[in-house]
Amino acid sequence: MKPIILFLYCCFFTFNPCQAQEKKETKEQNKTQTEKSEPMKQPFDLLNLTFNEDILTILTSAGLQLKDNEETDALTLLGYKKFESTSSKLLTFNGKDLSGTNKKERNNIILYYAEEDNLEDAKENSLGMYQVNLFTSNKADILFNNIENKFGNPKTYELGNIKTFLWVKNDLCFYYFTKDPNENSQDFYRVLFVFNKNNKQWVNFIGALGFSLNLSDALKE
Repeated sequence: MKPIILFLYCCFFTFNPCQAQEKKETKEQNKTQTEKSEPMKQPFDLLNLTFNEDILTILTSAGLQLKDNEETDALTLLGYKKFESTSSKLLTFNGKDLSGTNKKERNNIILYYAEEDNLEDAKENSLGMYQVNLFTSNKADILFNNIENKFGNPKTYELGNIKTFLWVKNDLCFYYFTKDPNENSQDFYRVLFVFNKNNKQWVNFIGALGFSLNLSDALKE
């Protein structure tokens, strides 16, 4: 796959010098914008994200760098990279620390951000979505209660031991997926996805991960 992409990339610039120059200028502009990004509110808080931020600004505000990535084999939407962390520096929502661990898993966050020169509708390094994975019930309750206190009653859907909750505020979707232990599985986890409702690609991506029971229909209501 990569050799094919590289071949097309080379051909494109061989026969389209003007467009290549324009792309280079756009890249330099994006780099300048990244360098001039204003710092976020301190201390860092996920609730303050507006999705106008880039990954470098976010990490700097949390006292982290790209080299601190705890990357796993989690899936990534085409055209996006991911930054993963179990650090309390990023796992903060409305002033509450969401970091923690059970006997098997550690609470973590995944920040999905656009790759360089790969997306027409997103700036280089811009944040596309974040995903918070919680495996401890106390921190899960803290997160849910804080979202509900901030945004009120959500749209809900229930199927067996699975429940989903959706809040939409200022075009941002807060989609909370819950699974409780039952006779077939002792797994407990909570997953929060936050993204702009106008970016429909994330709805499909969440579905591909197996977490979208009713998200697409809920956003149409």
